[in-house]
Amino acid sequence: MIDIANSISYIKKYPLLTFFLFTFIISWVFFFIYLLFLNVISQLLIFIGIYAPAITALIISRMTGLQQNDSRKKLKWAIFTVVWIIATLTFIINIRTMDLSIVIIVGAIFLGLLPALVISSGFSNNPDVKMVFRSYIKPKGHFVWYLIAILLIPSSLLLGTIFTLSLGQDVYWISLPIGLELIGLIAITFMYTFFYGAGTNEEPGWRGFALPRLQTKFSPLIASIILGLIWGFWHAPIYLPQYGSQFGIFLLNTIKIAIILTWLYNRTGGSVLATALMHTIGNITYEFLPSTLASDLIQLGIMIVLILTDRMWKKKKELNLL
Repeated sequence: MIDIANSISYIKKYPLLTFFLFTFIISWVFFFIYLLFLNVISQLLIFIGIYAPAITALIISRMTGLQQNDSRKKLKWAIFTVVWIIATLTFIINIRTMDLSIVIIVGAIFLGLLPALVISSGFSNNPDVKMVFRSYIKPKGHFVWYLIAILLIPSSLLLGTIFTLSLGQDVYWISLPIGLELIGLIAITFMYTFFYGAGTNEEPGWRGFALPRLQTKFSPLIASIILGLIWGFWHAPIYLPQYGSQFGIFLLNTIKIAIILTWLYNRTGGSVLATALMHTIGNITYEFLPSTLASDLIQLGIMIVLILTDRMWKKKKELNLL
């Protein structure tokens, strides 16, 4: 028999270790189900695995925090309902690789509950849950940081492309529609990625829950490297077959992005929304703009500048992020 009291005590004592352990278990189970069966059901179930970082952070935060009275329950459920509807429609509209069927529609309705739950948790009556998720509802930090979150990665790819072309080298341009069709494609890709591919499923776990706890023990730089490696290996079941011997390069890139996201998180005073935007924009940018060696070097340069200007190798005395 499982001793529930001792289990809860262990989770409260080792929340970070528990978070990583259960995130990997839940995610990898559904990742391998997807890889084994490769059917419509497994293609829907994989999203449960993708949402493991956020859901695990939500559960552990709820278990370690105390309930409080909250008079804003109506607003919480209103936000939940709105996000549920938008996320469900976004999923259905974005489906391009599967034939639309009753299974897809029912699956989309179910999967829409996940981002709705995450975003509405900003109004949780549990203070620990609210700390992780509240920036989705009430953004933290100056709006300039959000502009940087949106523009940094696309700018690096554009500059890299311009530099590569100026050297007389070719770049691979992705075939895209033009005009309103392109705008619509960008908008739906952004919404889909934010809800299901980066923003609400990963960032509440990696940056909202794990990062501030790591920074109580380590400097921002060391915390970023640790988290970047763990974050990178979390992708292994899906990405390792794709990258093969190049998976090490993927891990290094994950560490690079983790350092930049840590910088942004700290600069905003702990905004999960800001990191979710940068993560989302970063993912979709590579679907619309060419990637070059120059853009990689520009991002590496940006990372180095951020490390030096913020002295990220020094442990912060007071972060006020938890």
